[in-house]
Amino acid sequence: MSESLSSVAENMDNSTYAHIFEDSLGEVEVELTPLQKAHLARQKMIEDGTYQAVRLNPIDRAKANPNSKAMAIRAMCYHCVGGERAVDSIRNCTTTHCGLYARRPYQTGSNDTEDLQDMELADLPLSED
Repeated sequence: MSESLSSVAENMDNSTYAHIFEDSLGEVEVELTPLQKAHLARQKMIEDGTYQAVRLNPIDRAKANPNSKAMAIRAMCYHCVGGERAVDSIRNCTTTHCGLYARRPYQTGSNDTEDLQDMELADLPLSED
């Protein structure tokens, strides 16, 4: 492997599996994966100012995926606590007579952290530039 090809390979993220070729003239050519192309397109939209991140609150996420019981429970708990500081309110819920109390998300020691950041960000108003 030539020096230029090895430097390109070192700078690539190994988890993306880009294809790196060296032609007969010693020119390095990188073929991007579809995921890398999508990341580059998103980065270009961010730089152009045309990208608007959309973060759905748990109620809208449950509506988008009506077959998910977990999303339905998150949406109900989010609605019940009023959406303000929802993660802490759901975690510290004291309504033990609720049918969903034992299944509520974000309990201490649970593995239910996939939406933690999104849910906290959903509570923040989106900036309108």
